[in-house]
Amino acid sequence: MSDVLCMQPKVLLRHARRLLLLGLALTATAVRDNLSSTAAAVQEAVLSIRTAAADQLQDWAAMLAAPRSSSSSSGANSRLRHSRASTDAAVSSRRSPPGLVRQFYWCLSRAVLMRTREPMLVFIEYIIYAITGSFLGLMSDRGRGSIADYVGNVVYNIVALGMLAMVSGIKVFGGPDRLVFYRKASAGLSKLAYFWALDTWGHVGLLLRCAVYLSMYYSFSQPRAVLWQMYMVTCAIYYACTGMAYVLSQLMSPNAAQLTAAVAALINALVASKFSTSGVMGVLNKISYARWGLEGYVIAETNYLTGVWLLARCADLKWMQYDINQFWYCIKMLMYLGFGSRIAACLGLLLLHKDKTL
Repeated sequence: MSDVLCMQPKVLLRHARRLLLLGLALTATAVRDNLSSTAAAVQEAVLSIRTAAADQLQDWAAMLAAPRSSSSSSGANSRLRHSRASTDAAVSSRRSPPGLVRQFYWCLSRAVLMRTREPMLVFIEYIIYAITGSFLGLMSDRGRGSIADYVGNVVYNIVALGMLAMVSGIKVFGGPDRLVFYRKASAGLSKLAYFWALDTWGHVGLLLRCAVYLSMYYSFSQPRAVLWQMYMVTCAIYYACTGMAYVLSQLMSPNAAQLTAAVAALINALVASKFSTSGVMGVLNKISYARWGLEGYVIAETNYLTGVWLLARCADLKWMQYDINQFWYCIKMLMYLGFGSRIAACLGLLLLHKDKTL
């Protein structure tokens, strides 16, 4: 012990360094052995997984290649039958599309809901109708002029009413909901039910808008005609114009349709004011909504002329080639124009844009 204690410090440090190196070598050898065993275990697990996957793939290939008659005994074939059964159940669980009437009620309820979600927009629209009727009523002769003067004022009324009706009608099928319609039509929505529902809901707006417009116009213009006759003519004009707007919305984009609607309203008013019955102008006069609307307004006004104006009524009507007994005929012609336009628009909805509804 005394010899060890008497050793020099350099010798002690050399022995300690040797012991430390020996311990590190032993530790490294142990770690290397552990890593080798772990790597071997991992490799063995990977090989076993590959073998199991290969066996499973072979089982599936044999199951698919085996005939149906011999597939009832093996476990692989039972899994195939289970897959087929689940597929058949999924196919049978698909519901068939509802009928035309159910889809009509669904589209109608959706149209009502979408309209009632924007009360401020509806209010502004009716305010525009009221303001337009008020200004046109203030510009009229207020029932004190002749029939010729009355015709000039009514032409402005027909142009304004036609533009308002066409702009409102274009938004029905050419508005932002067009993309929604394409998506739902590709999913199985009936186009006929969609058109039927939106046109039905449009009739409610027709009655209300015409009432708001005519109430203001009639109050300020104070014509001789009775209110119900003017309301009938106003509704018939609106019906014909919305039908034309439906056709335009199927043939062109919304912006182009609005511009075309404004031009069409002006052309109809110009044709109606010519009072021509021959040639090309005569043909255009027969299919112009403004011609029949103007005649309806004039007949409604002349039926209640009194005094000296009653004497000039026959001459004015002969000059304009109008018949005082054709009030209901004018209403009928306007309804024919509106109904025919709706048929054309429905055919356009069914036959056009098929690439967007596939």
